[in-house]
Amino acid sequence: MQKFLASGDFNALMKKHAKEVLHLLIAKNQKFDILADVEQIEFKPALPKGLLPEKNAVLFGLEGYTLSSAYVSESGLHFHAAFGENDFESMVLIPLCAIMRISSGNAVFFVSFALPEQLDETEKSKNIFKANPKNKDFFKK
Repeated sequence: MQKFLASGDFNALMKKHAKEVLHLLIAKNQKFDILADVEQIEFKPALPKGLLPEKNAVLFGLEGYTLSSAYVSESGLHFHAAFGENDFESMVLIPLCAIMRISSGNAVFFVSFALPEQLDETEKSKNIFKANPKNKDFFKK
């Protein structure tokens, strides 16, 4: 079962479903909450150390200005948010694969059971090789 939950096909299905749910909620201007993996979230500008979440997951409530700024792209859910007593503003990007749950009140719209894809050693080596711009000509299609 672990192999299935970490498969690329299952991950793609979970991302697609999350994206569809987010599009509908945003289009309907329906407030919602996102529970996401903190390690994968991007903040621009980066949050000061005192404002960084200390747990593995963080819950964001999207309504009002935050909801009106929200949009979904291939890279994930984007929105503006303010943090801390001084309302430190940051653009938040939550990759679709980092979304664990989408809910509103007692209604749960989406739960992801996907695990991070497990690459075999050959794939890991290939990805490291591909990451070097000097090697780009080896992978032209």
